[in-house]
Amino acid sequence: MNKSFIEIEDKCGIIEILTYEDFKKMFQGLIPHLKGFYGYPEEFASDTGEVKFYSEGSFKKIFIGNGSEDIYEACFFIESIVQDDEYLKSMWQEILSYEDFILSKLYVGEFSHSSEFECPPKEYFENVFESYESLMNPKLKLFFQDFKSSNLELYNFFTKKNGYPIFLPVIKESFLEKIEQLLKAEHLKDSAWSAIINQVRDNFLPIPSREIQAIFSIILIEKETNLETVIKNSFMICDVSDVVIFVPDDLNEELLELLKLGIRDESYTLAGFSANGDLMEVSFESEMSLIIQKVEDVDISPNVSKMMMFAETDEVYIDMRGLMGIINFASHINEIAEFIKFSNDKARSEKIMNASGITSYFQIWQDMNKVIIEGSLDAMIVVPPYQSVDKTIEFFSHDMKYYPYDAGIGFSKIHHWNFVTETKSDLSLNAKDGTGSADIFMAKDKSLVYQELYFIIEDMDDKTVETITSFHEIIINELDENKELILSLYRKNVLEIKLVSERVLKKNATKLPNIESKYCKKLIINSDDNSQILLVKPNWEKIVNDNITSKEKSFENELIFSFLEGGNFSDEKILEKEIKKSNNEQRTSSISQIEIPYYIEPHLNFDSPKASAFKNVRKVMSKIIEKMELETKEYEESEILGVIRRFRNEIRNDLIKKIEFFDKIDLHKELLNIYSTILFQINIHQERIKEFQMVDYLREDSLNEFRTQAIKLREESKTYRQVLEYLIEENLICDRIKTNRIITNQDLDELIAYSKWILDFQTMSDSVSYGASGWNKLEIREDHVLEIEETDKYMKDAELFKKLRYVYGDYSYRDNEIDKEMLELVDNAFQFETQISFKSLSTTLTLLYSNGYITDITQQEEVQVTNSIVETPINIIANLFVLETELPIEEFFKVLAFITINVNQISDSSGAIPVWEKKKRKNKLSAQPVLLIDNNLIFSPISLYELKKSWFQGMMSFILPYNIGLEKTTKAVDKWKEHYEHKIVMDLAALFEEPIYDVYPDKELYKLDPKGNHPHDLGDYDLIVINKEKKEILLFEVKYMRLSQTMKDSLGDQGKYFLNKKAKAKKFVRRVHYFQEHVNQIMNNLGFEEDFVVKKYFLSNKNIRSFFKEYPFEVIGFNEFEQTYFN
Repeated sequence: MNKSFIEIEDKCGIIEILTYEDFKKMFQGLIPHLKGFYGYPEEFASDTGEVKFYSEGSFKKIFIGNGSEDIYEACFFIESIVQDDEYLKSMWQEILSYEDFILSKLYVGEFSHSSEFECPPKEYFENVFESYESLMNPKLKLFFQDFKSSNLELYNFFTKKNGYPIFLPVIKESFLEKIEQLLKAEHLKDSAWSAIINQVRDNFLPIPSREIQAIFSIILIEKETNLETVIKNSFMICDVSDVVIFVPDDLNEELLELLKLGIRDESYTLAGFSANGDLMEVSFESEMSLIIQKVEDVDISPNVSKMMMFAETDEVYIDMRGLMGIINFASHINEIAEFIKFSNDKARSEKIMNASGITSYFQIWQDMNKVIIEGSLDAMIVVPPYQSVDKTIEFFSHDMKYYPYDAGIGFSKIHHWNFVTETKSDLSLNAKDGTGSADIFMAKDKSLVYQELYFIIEDMDDKTVETITSFHEIIINELDENKELILSLYRKNVLEIKLVSERVLKKNATKLPNIESKYCKKLIINSDDNSQILLVKPNWEKIVNDNITSKEKSFENELIFSFLEGGNFSDEKILEKEIKKSNNEQRTSSISQIEIPYYIEPHLNFDSPKASAFKNVRKVMSKIIEKMELETKEYEESEILGVIRRFRNEIRNDLIKKIEFFDKIDLHKELLNIYSTILFQINIHQERIKEFQMVDYLREDSLNEFRTQAIKLREESKTYRQVLEYLIEENLICDRIKTNRIITNQDLDELIAYSKWILDFQTMSDSVSYGASGWNKLEIREDHVLEIEETDKYMKDAELFKKLRYVYGDYSYRDNEIDKEMLELVDNAFQFETQISFKSLSTTLTLLYSNGYITDITQQEEVQVTNSIVETPINIIANLFVLETELPIEEFFKVLAFITINVNQISDSSGAIPVWEKKKRKNKLSAQPVLLIDNNLIFSPISLYELKKSWFQGMMSFILPYNIGLEKTTKAVDKWKEHYEHKIVMDLAALFEEPIYDVYPDKELYKLDPKGNHPHDLGDYDLIVINKEKKEILLFEVKYMRLSQTMKDSLGDQGKYFLNKKAKAKKFVRRVHYFQEHVNQIMNNLGFEEDFVVKKYFLSNKNIRSFFKEYPFEVIGFNEFEQTYFN
């Protein structure tokens, strides 16, 4: 329409438009003439000021939904190109200000987005009408008056005659195209590379790093001659195992070959400039992979066609705009290298028809967890136009909706941050380089920005580091709770609270007064009229001590007020008074001190493998399933076992091939360290759960949140404990030739994911074998991808089981006299079979895991401690044993042999690890966690602590780590258990001590009611209770079960007690039915005339349910019954 008006500007008459109705009337008259010319609508996003670009001290709103690709990325190049040309720089600022003005004035309020040709809404018309004179821009009209674009669809931005504005939202693209015509190609290329390099620095490398992650302007130095070859426009990213070098597409082949040679050949040195400008030499491990990625840097204008179709043999194409998009949207610098490696791996990357550019391909890869096509089918990815534009708009309008755009230079680099989901702040950010975090709170159209910068670690000791999570929770809770109050009293628009170290505070204190309050020292910086920065150095010692001892919210309130005090508030006394109103309430967070007897690196954390690892493994499995020609369908539960047996060995074989790439001992130590972290997390979360049960000063919502999270993390860690045990054992039995491949986190993730899949198959196989129905669902899709789903029934049962375990716990009454007597009996049997006493076992294990002892031996040069793993010569531990114990040295060596794994006996005769045989396996990591290599011991102290628990606490629960070779010991433990099978009945009977109960333990009915002539073969009722007040009869079948170690144990209980032909519950059914049928007769014979209700219970020491068969009685745990019946 606008193009038509321009063409007829001098030929036709004038229509006066004064109202929206005038405009609408004119528009309606044009529609019939324009609809045919308009053609099919183009599907590109519409934006109304969501996207912002930082330039010259502020963010400006810009158009990107205009039919162009990569215009947002092009802005970074324009910014770099015009820096040395004052005229072009001023015109660039004019363009940015002009677009910002249009978007701020015209697009106020909500607008519908439609691809249909329709009349603009009244609000838009009125906005234009009011601002029309201001929309004329003589400077831009003059600049573009002679411009001719290569895009023939474009027309002038202003009318030739009167300079009326025509809203063609491609002014940035045209500006870039014009300056490409004006400036030399070399300047354009240098500026574009400068923009790329600066963006890498800004996003990922703002400070000197301990590790070399990137170098810029690569220099190749011949050692013999010192001859330097400089590739100015280049940079390199390197991680643990990969090196990616980015160079111009037109770099000559001779120099490319020299570069490849220089990295591998010792006659050359590779150097470059670090993020802070220092010249650095770089050395590489011979096992590191090298990719030299060419970048097309000749034409950066978005008006160039973007269609790309790649076949498997094509070289990977990346242009400057696409690379800029990748740099901006990568979550960390190594993700760039990962993507380039993926794109260059023809075995992994997919065929693609891409109409949107390399940025879109990267974003799809990222969104799909780095595996785009999981299945085995040979498919092509089709990327329609404008995908990256949509993602950019979504990034600004959704992910960064509450970004503090007005916070000044500190937040000028929006792509320096990753946003975090599920937080209490309106927006939570983590720096991509790990240098800090930011939480943004919004209220009253103002922003409160709270930052924890990495400098704070300088002032922290280990004790403080361990409490930082609680500290962070307190501050976030307080700011969330009080943000409306704080910002309503704050006089400016942006309040920044930045936590720093003493060193940083002193550095900034040259001209500012140092203000001290109860919990901090601070500087107050009024950078401009819009914002204020509170530079806060916390008094960590006082904060930690008060956090531990304080039981009321007064501590939390005083802490946040201490940080805010001195800010630009209209009434600080009101602020203090309102915040401290809740001083006497319960706290929102707490910490407690836990004594840890074993040596551990407490600051390591285990997270389950990334989704990409599981997807990579599933892709491999799809190829195996296709090769085996397994039918693609949803399988019945009865078919699942056969299907799993067919392919799980193939998948295990593939896992072994992956393991073979790595050095056995190196991988063992890496995996053992992860295993140690998992064990630590299980223990710590268990301690937290216990603590929460005793805490009475935490707010209920906070208590429930912390408890739920602790349970979730503990259960996840327990799952991966078994996975790591299996994987460590597979690594130990795997033969391989000598290899030095570097082990990366991604490799570890994939190995763990493989092992998780294999154990999941085993669990599914066990559950089907034991008769579990309704738990399992398995499907092989058309693309041969395996889908294993947890059914609704499984989810419901698992959630119930978890709730019972953590809400009620297991029966734990003890008889100390019996325990002492039976422990001696078991000890004698154990010593007879192993020639080791419990005292020797306990003493040696304690010596090996003790924090004090391990800390002492680390001072010796021969001892190596890496994170939580100890590697030491045997003689050092033997000498320690002699010094610290009164036992003969022979006892040490006997115990050491007992707990050292025999690698040759881990697998069975077929070469497989029988993970399903816990009780019959002695040679397994959980029972023998020490590895002996060339007179050196490699072990994890916490695994030995766990081994001690599994022997001594396990015995108290009548479970041994294994039974094979311990038949006499097992028999003694079973005898011990018999005492508790009787004791639990007596303890249950003791609950009914009030006079309203008549209690009959271990009673046969014919003896209880001699008049009734009842059958003698019914068997005895473990407990009969008559509640005379409620007119109830309680029938109990009581079972003392061993606590389950594995899913197989749990399923075995289901079979033994509920499902098998001779299941214990089935025998109880007959007694229940008989009593129910004859209840009136029985009660009359016992002297009761009233009607009684019969309640039936199958009660156990542990929490259990009959998941797969209904019974006419309630299956319940001892503690659950006690807490529910009597309450």
